[in-house]
Amino acid sequence: MITIDQNTAKHEHIIRVISDFLDLLEAMNIEKWINLWAEEGVHNMPYAPAGFPNRLEGKETIFRHFSTLPKAMKRMAFIDRKIYPTLNPNLAIAEYYGETEIADTGRSYNNHYCGLFELRDGRLISVKEYFNPLVFKESFGDNTPQA
Repeated sequence: MITIDQNTAKHEHIIRVISDFLDLLEAMNIEKWINLWAEEGVHNMPYAPAGFPNRLEGKETIFRHFSTLPKAMKRMAFIDRKIYPTLNPNLAIAEYYGETEIADTGRSYNNHYCGLFELRDGRLISVKEYFNPLVFKESFGDNTPQA
């Protein structure tokens, strides 16, 4: 039988990847952030509002979408982070709160997130990110960022 303690090193890796994921987004270092992803990675945002993509397939598509962040956002912070490893050392759940300032309007976009992160060969193969679409729409209004 394998216990959580025997998988500590494997859990430490996924915890590090998720921490890097959030840290690099905060720094808006998309060039380095994209290296966390596998070529065939998929980023799902099931509750994304109309006009915003709910699925990004492939590292190139993910990069193209997120490369707009440095111009679109003045500041990003992900606080109150909680990471929950699962029995599968390649799968973890994370909760975090995002505080963001939108560059062109100066409005704040602050939302709670829950993400399911999955690794293959040490890289992100899947991220399912859940957030409140009503908060998103209220903050961005008719200026919903496009992919």
